[in-house]
Amino acid sequence: MYKTQIDCSEINSKLDFMRAMDKAFVFPPYFGENWGALSECMRDMYWINDSEIVLEIKESNLLIGKLKFEIIAFFEDLRSYLNRSDNQSETSKHFDFVLID
Repeated sequence: MYKTQIDCSEINSKLDFMRAMDKAFVFPPYFGENWGALSECMRDMYWINDSEIVLEIKESNLLIGKLKFEIIAFFEDLRSYLNRSDNQSETSKHFDFVLID
């Protein structure tokens, strides 16, 4: 299992969030620190060998207040992808979020 964490008390902008996610997941060098690039990387994760991935989000309540609709849209996009029935193959990754206030 690949378990990582971001601390939202240290995030004050979209760029801070992108950099925290990059640090947590060690994205490939082409990661562009924007929503599209983040979505693409989160949907693939080919560089992580583990089949189960857990992201703990500390102080998660602060994230909504700071990034408002952008972060909600990102998590909705990711949730819809993760819930797609055609994503259930042997090579797919199981991804969980744990919100910690």
